[in-house]
Amino acid sequence: MGVEFLQRIGRTIEVARDKDRMALVERHLFTRCVELATSCELLRLAPGAVLAPGDEVHIECHGERIVAVQVDRVVGTFDEPRQELWDLLAEYGIVGGRVDEVHASARVADIEIMP
Repeated sequence: MGVEFLQRIGRTIEVARDKDRMALVERHLFTRCVELATSCELLRLAPGAVLAPGDEVHIECHGERIVAVQVDRVVGTFDEPRQELWDLLAEYGIVGGRVDEVHASARVADIEIMP
């Protein structure tokens, strides 16, 4: 009974897996919404700063470090920003960002850079 059951159900599992893979492909190939590739940086939150996914921040240079500012308060710093972020700030001065995800236990947030 065990072997026959596995042989009978094996084809069903394979078909279901193929349908899931097909759904993944169709979402990306046939979408009407074309999005730019996003770039994210890791922000170390300042003490007392509270951010939520979707919040917008301004990214700017303060001396030798890059910080995120919300309204008029520094909400965090970027410890190891990539060179692309430095280049954007050199060109524009201030860059927009949006909070993608917040990891409260680690006091960090993923910031999507919006050039």
